[in-house]
Amino acid sequence: PLPSRWTPETAPKSRGTGPKAKVEVDEGPSEEDRPSVTRATQAVAIKAPSSSLLAREGRLVGRTDELKRIREILGRVARGEGQTLVLTGEDGVGKTRLLIELQTFSRELDVAFYMARARKESSSVPYAALREVLGTIVGVRPGDMEEVARERILRLAQLGLSPAEVHFVGALFGQYFTGSSVEEFRGLERRHAMLGAVEKIVHGLARERPMIIAIDDLESADEL
Repeated sequence: PLPSRWTPETAPKSRGTGPKAKVEVDEGPSEEDRPSVTRATQAVAIKAPSSSLLAREGRLVGRTDELKRIREILGRVARGEGQTLVLTGEDGVGKTRLLIELQTFSRELDVAFYMARARKESSSVPYAALREVLGTIVGVRPGDMEEVARERILRLAQLGLSPAEVHFVGALFGQYFTGSSVEEFRGLERRHAMLGAVEKIVHGLARERPMIIAIDDLESADEL
């Protein structure tokens, strides 16, 4: 049965602790153009204050409107309404900092939060951003011992994935299982099968608990 709260730690036969989502903080200088917060076709864009984004105690300042909008959207997520939130703006205006605030708000409302970061050096690597997201969900990270990674990937069956779908996820991490037919799929067929497995993971998690998947620096992600 699905555990009351899916985490790599609560799955059975755990021999290790899965990593929490890693957050990298951008605290660059403020700019004239502030990040805009977008849901569907609605956008909020307000100019940046001349002062720093952070007060001395680390409190975020000058983002009242954006934080209010984020809280409104998160409230809908907590009620089970699907939402899309896009933070846009020049480098250094505080997009990542707002993501961290979103993560904090999500904890207050008991909304699961999974975060990954797209990286420019991986922009030409197929499924790199997707692998980052799944790594935070499954608890697989670079450098894990093979048996640990395989065990954590196999736990995805608890979310309703078939053995074949688990194998497709495993292939993203370079893990291949006996009886796998992953290599028989090419091109669009392989892409559709891979994304179908990811969709089932998201649905399985969302049935258990409202959730957010956040990708920082999305412009650096591959096009899948």
